[in-house]
Amino acid sequence: MRPWLPIALAAAALAAQPAASFDLTGTWQGKQTCRGLSAGEKTAFSFPSTLRITQTGSELALEVVGDAGTDVYNGMGIENALKPAVGEAYFVHCGMSDVPATGEDSFDESGRAVVRTKEETGRGTFTGTSSFYNDFPEVFTCKWSYKRTDTADPGVAGCGG
Repeated sequence: MRPWLPIALAAAALAAQPAASFDLTGTWQGKQTCRGLSAGEKTAFSFPSTLRITQTGSELALEVVGDAGTDVYNGMGIENALKPAVGEAYFVHCGMSDVPATGEDSFDESGRAVVRTKEETGRGTFTGTSSFYNDFPEVFTCKWSYKRTDTADPGVAGCGG
C-alpha cells in the first residue's frame, strides 16, 4: 500500500461531509432594546428592526434596518463543535477603529450573539448584546432578539461592498 493513500482517502472522506448546519444566511425579524446615557442622562429605548445576514464560510455581512435607517456590520460566525446547529457571532459596525469615534456622524459598535439554527425548518434565533458609543455623547448597551423568517440570501455586501 502506498504511504500517502490513507491520507488521501481520509481527505476525500472529509470533503464528502455534508455542509455544516450553522448557516446564518437569511432575514431575521425582531427588535433591539437599549439602555445607557445620552448627554449625561439615563435613558432607554426599543425599536423593531429587520436583521439581514449573508454568510460566506465563517464570514458574516449584516444589516440592521429600522426606523432610523440601515446599519452595516462585518462579523464572524463560530460553530459549536459539539452542537453544529448552535454557535456564536461576533460583529463590528463598519468604520470602527481602535480610536473612539468623534464628529457629527460618529458611531462605534461591536457585539456578540448566540445563534441557534434548524437546518430542516430554516428557523433560528439570534440573541445578543452590543455596546455603542457616539460623540453626541451617548453610550448604550443593546439587547438583540431576532427570529429567522427567511433563509434566502439577502445579498448583504458588508463593510467592503
